[in-house]
Amino acid sequence: MIFRFENSGADFSDATEITFDIWTQKLSGGSNLLTRSLTGATMLIPDPTYYQFSVSPAESLALTPGKWWYENWVTDDFANRFLAAWGRFEVKDTRKHDV
Repeated sequence: MIFRFENSGADFSDATEITFDIWTQKLSGGSNLLTRSLTGATMLIPDPTYYQFSVSPAESLALTPGKWWYENWVTDDFANRFLAAWGRFEVKDTRKHDV
C-alpha cells in the first residue's frame, strides 16, 4: 500500500528531512509502531509537489484495532522544521482479509 502526501503549492524537493510516525499513545514521544523518513531511505519525493512511502501487508496488520496517532514533520533547506500533518485515526476490526 502506498501513502502519498500532496500539496500543489509546495516544493518538497528542497526538504532535507521528512518524517512520518504512527504510535499508540496519545502523547508525542510514545514508542512508534511505524516510522518513515527521507534520510532513512523509506520515503521518496517523485515530484516536487508530493512525497510518498509504502506500508507492507505485515506492517498494516500490525495496526491492531484501536486508536492510533500520527505526525508528519518536514525540515526545509534552511533547517526550519514544521508540522505538515498530525491527527488520530481508528482501526476497526473489520478488514476483509484479516486472518
